Amino acid sequence: MAIEKVVYLEKGDLSVNQSRRITTIINGTNEFDTTDVRLIVVDATGELGGHYREYPEVWGFLGVANVTLEDIKTKERRIYKATDGTRIFIPAMVASKVEAEKGTAIVTCSPRSDREKQTHKYELWLIK
Repeated sequence: MAIEKVVYLEKGDLSVNQSRRITTIINGTNEFDTTDVRLIVVDATGELGGHYREYPEVWGFLGVANVTLEDIKTKERRIYKATDGTRIFIPAMVASKVEAEKGTAIVTCSPRSDREKQTHKYELWLIK
């Protein structure tokens, strides 16, 4: 089962002062060699995702979000609260949906992949 391999670190390496927030996402001891790094800045509170990938990812957060993950084979579901410094390793074949507040920044890291061919829509309704 893929979902059992999720790694959730609620408060990772985090440095905060009045003018900025800094968190470490990749530190050389990650689950894979990162080649693709993407930055998402949420401009309006809402939902992102609704898909699964054929490759793993690491997500890092600055801001506030709820992350719902579901193993596409077993349908086992887990919900995580993401705040400043949260880091989540998401294995391949685990669907994701994020409900994020405006201003939240999410960095996604993955090994070399073909995002278009290896990403698949997945209906995943958030539990309120």
